[in-house]
Amino acid sequence: MKILTVGRVARWARGLSLLSGLVGCASEGSGDTRRELLESWSTGLIVPLYADFETRAQGLAASLAGLCAAPAQPALDAARLAWSDTREPLKRAEVFNFGPYSRPEFRIGPQLDSWPARPETVEEFLASTDPVDAESVAQLGVWHKGMPVIEYLLYPPSGDPTVQLVDARRCGYLADVGTELSARASEIRSAWAPEGGDFAGQLSGAGRTSTAFRSLRDAFSEVVNRLGFTVENVRRDKLGTPLGATLGGTPRPDTAESRFSGRSVTDILDNLTGIELVYFGDPSRNLPGLTRYAAERGRNFDSDMSAALAASRAALEAIDMPLTAAVASEPERVQAAIDRLGELQSLLQVDLIGALGLTLNFNDNDGD
Repeated sequence: MKILTVGRVARWARGLSLLSGLVGCASEGSGDTRRELLESWSTGLIVPLYADFETRAQGLAASLAGLCAAPAQPALDAARLAWSDTREPLKRAEVFNFGPYSRPEFRIGPQLDSWPARPETVEEFLASTDPVDAESVAQLGVWHKGMPVIEYLLYPPSGDPTVQLVDARRCGYLADVGTELSARASEIRSAWAPEGGDFAGQLSGAGRTSTAFRSLRDAFSEVVNRLGFTVENVRRDKLGTPLGATLGGTPRPDTAESRFSGRSVTDILDNLTGIELVYFGDPSRNLPGLTRYAAERGRNFDSDMSAALAASRAALEAIDMPLTAAVASEPERVQAAIDRLGELQSLLQVDLIGALGLTLNFNDNDGD
């Protein structure tokens, strides 16, 4: 069983990319919509996604505080729903996991969503006498906080969480992790927002005022490459590793994203929605997508993209049980999803990259 990685795709695409690069390096000028697209993606897409995430994270923090005030099933159900709702915009924004998400001077992303969760790390902390308060939790490492820790405490693999959360230390920790998540959600929204750190301006000002991107081509290539990287990471890390495709064929359900809540596949579907928004834009908000630049270059991948996205979604939705169970009980369905996503990855990293005259970069999460 072989997972398609960017290293293998690069070998296929090198000739096509170099050839198309000869005609794809036209300078910015009349009819070039790349800067418009960067502005649309930054202020029209990523900033609103993170603003939505911030609002939902604030609601989640309030739900967790309410749960700790009265640990009972209705409050637990509300907190679980708030956790899942908060997950949606964060997973849709995953295609933008660069800049404030991962750059060394920011590194906000790992504080939000380092997975898979490490229950032993959480339990060791709870068994200690280390202080539990918002200020102390803010200083903890990434494996002690973020959405996976909240998920684990809301969906413990054994025992009744409403009983467990009667414990003041355990529920206080849960509430403080929620407060910390809300603060980091505000931080990443502000880091992108024009009225804050304005990384949106770094992206759209590439080659002009930006210090992060030397040229318009660099910034545009960053976003387009991230489409393929997102699919690659899904295939290799979110599906392949739990299935055992990269570990000698032994299923590893403990490596699945969102494994306690059973949201693993929904996380991936949200990832695909983010890719779709970048490629097709959002007509309801008059936001253009990458399809506009492809058309500008005389290429139309719309039907191919629609078909590849639909096939990937259908294969994922055919996994009719939690991924942690499916890797053992329905491995063929998980593999079918990997295969369909492989076709989408090839379309993005071979056909689209080549047609747009861009260079296939290496995934900064690439194990090849």
